[in-house]
Amino acid sequence: MVMKPLGKVLLLLGLLALIWIGSPMPRAQALTWAGLDEEAAVATIRQACGGTNLVCLGQKLEEFTALGGPTAAFNVLNRAIETQAVVAQDDFHEMAHHIGRATAHAFGVNPEAFATCPDSFNYGCQHGFFQAALAEEPDLVATARKICQSGASTQSRAEFYCFHGVGHGVMMAKMYDLPSSLAVCDDLAETQAAGCWQGVFMENINGTTNGMGQAGVFTDDPLTPCNAIERKYRYQCYINHGSHLLRRSGMSVAAASRLCLRAEEHLKPCLESLGIMSTNPGWQLAVTSPDGSFYDKALRICQEFPAELRRYCLGSGIDNLAANYTTDIEPSVQFCRRVPKEDRAFCFDRLGVSVSDKLPAEDDGSRICQPVPKAYRSYCEAGLHRYGQHWPKATG
Repeated sequence: MVMKPLGKVLLLLGLLALIWIGSPMPRAQALTWAGLDEEAAVATIRQACGGTNLVCLGQKLEEFTALGGPTAAFNVLNRAIETQAVVAQDDFHEMAHHIGRATAHAFGVNPEAFATCPDSFNYGCQHGFFQAALAEEPDLVATARKICQSGASTQSRAEFYCFHGVGHGVMMAKMYDLPSSLAVCDDLAETQAAGCWQGVFMENINGTTNGMGQAGVFTDDPLTPCNAIERKYRYQCYINHGSHLLRRSGMSVAAASRLCLRAEEHLKPCLESLGIMSTNPGWQLAVTSPDGSFYDKALRICQEFPAELRRYCLGSGIDNLAANYTTDIEPSVQFCRRVPKEDRAFCFDRLGVSVSDKLPAEDDGSRICQPVPKAYRSYCEAGLHRYGQHWPKATG
């Protein structure tokens, strides 16, 4: 799964988002839907969208969500990908935003509707839900608390990630005014505020890519705004800064990673924001040659980091796989099997850390590390039970 790094496509998707959230939404509505013929919906996507038209795909997913709810829409998206009805190189996170926006629009801004959003595609449904909800609600903080503290979320929709979605919505509601958006987040409690800041900074990058960002936020210094804002915000800014650094470095991972050396005490989140790209097929296409498998390309990207800092790339690459595949750890296992032997124990340990917050509340994690090779299983288990050391992890 991938994130398309091409501005034209993102601009069209962003415009669709603004058109959608400009429509009135019901405040509450019974969570019932007419039903959806999922196979027929896949066939519609194949015929209407031609495999690569992401604007069309977003529109169809909105329609399918209104008919069948978000789970059915995700079933259709997954089936379309599996059967190659959609062949675009994308991580489909933005498509999940479409499903989330449609969920809020069709079923209301309420905890019950939010709770129907699956966690897949890196929490994209939750992000989209808040993009729509906060565009119309007059009290942004009260709305955020109503949803994120409703008790409807499971452990896998942890509070931090819920408020990350709030940050996306706040930034859009504030028309990409960075200081005003951060000020809204500041009214939240500590962990809630950190998640909200992260969403704001991610949406700040999105808005700039889409041509909607405000002038003056980025300067000739490639580390701005992260090195110029109040220190409490800097971690969450840097953890989302990688795509900007790549564009400023001519899409050179080596050059971008060297820029992070100037981030001082925020070296770690700066490098990890680049490392996320290693396991993102869309970014792989943008920054490395097409030769080899997905895993070959991921490791090739990490090889461009300074040797002594390479584990930052490997670790955030694992975080990204866990964010997208949640408790399906097979892609992460395959990635760790291929890293250099001296990094393998570290990789499997980080796998455990990364998957720990994706487990349902009732799951003690005793089985999740079973697919890991026996020689490294204890490292996965140690990471699983040490959750918190790396949190909050990169998302994107």
